[in-house]
Amino acid sequence: MIEQRKAQTEYKQRQYALYNDLRLTRAIKNRDGDICRYCGKTVNWNDRRGIDGGTYDHINPDGDNTIENIVVCCRSCSSKKGGKTPKQAGMTFVSGGYEFDTGRNTVDNSAGNLQLHNPTIPNNTLHNNDIKDHPPTPRKRGKRTQVQEPPKTQYAEFVSMTNDEHTSLVSKYGEKGTARCIEILDNYKGANGRKYTSDYRAILNWVVKRLDEEQRTQGRPPPGYEPEQGDPFLNNARRYYDALRSDDP
Repeated sequence: MIEQRKAQTEYKQRQYALYNDLRLTRAIKNRDGDICRYCGKTVNWNDRRGIDGGTYDHINPDGDNTIENIVVCCRSCSSKKGGKTPKQAGMTFVSGGYEFDTGRNTVDNSAGNLQLHNPTIPNNTLHNNDIKDHPPTPRKRGKRTQVQEPPKTQYAEFVSMTNDEHTSLVSKYGEKGTARCIEILDNYKGANGRKYTSDYRAILNWVVKRLDEEQRTQGRPPPGYEPEQGDPFLNNARRYYDALRSDDP
């Protein structure tokens, strides 16, 4: 039982290494095309469960991941062959093929290139040295275009932002409210040594809340609030609540 589990583990490791060796699998496909070397049918690489799906088979089940020991195979033939050699499974290649000794340790490739029934498939048998001597051409990557950020203006010793960001704050909180937000952030950064990627975002995230708290404490309406005649701010909690959460100036 232990030996069987060990053999299964080694087989899974070899299969994992095979499917991750793109140069090897590409060379096998270049040699065999999409033809099963046992029955000659055209395999479907997109079919991962059906009998016509394409896979790779170790001719010698105990052999290594080499181009001489691996062929394209349909799942039907792969299931029929199992962990046997083609001779033990009573299977032959489409025309001639590889022969094995009875010890299952060596593979004789003296028969040369395997001949396919489909003449349109290239019959280029490659060896491991061919793979090393002809590595795949690296894919060229285009240069990324860098977007140039607009220049920032220094509005305080520790606060800077673009003109568009400053204009947006003024439209929401007015000149005085924006100036107070900048002052709050400048004092905080100067006292704590804190740095932000965007001072504008920092103001929107928490400085405006600090400004609202100041306005509440002092009993003054937030920036942009204009009470109507006969409707004083402090006596209308509903309008005050809506004004605090309004994005309109």
